[in-house]
Amino acid sequence: RPYAWGPLAGVIEIGYNFVHSLKRFSYDADCALFLKVFLGEVSEEVYKDQLRLIFDLHKLFCIMDVIHGNNGRMSKRVIRVGLRAYFGDSKGEDQLIEITKAVDVDCPGAHA
Repeated sequence: RPYAWGPLAGVIEIGYNFVHSLKRFSYDADCALFLKVFLGEVSEEVYKDQLRLIFDLHKLFCIMDVIHGNNGRMSKRVIRVGLRAYFGDSKGEDQLIEITKAVDVDCPGAHA
């Protein structure tokens, strides 16, 4: 890393530490995506699309929760139906199975 003196040295050090921390915590999907956007590897639109996806799925599951008893809990079958309805043909069966497995990992045994 280049050496500098004065105020510029502090700016360089902060920038270096920032990127280093993002790389260190890149196992976290949010940090990994932010690092890619920050380094210009992917467009900021990818991040915005991810936020829209999360917002849309949250809204869908809130609606489905109301339909299925409004108790804050849904069976994995209902979750799978919601995912299939949301993604339609844009995700293949293998991708939906992968998402469902992630739900199983996050919520083992819960409302099969």
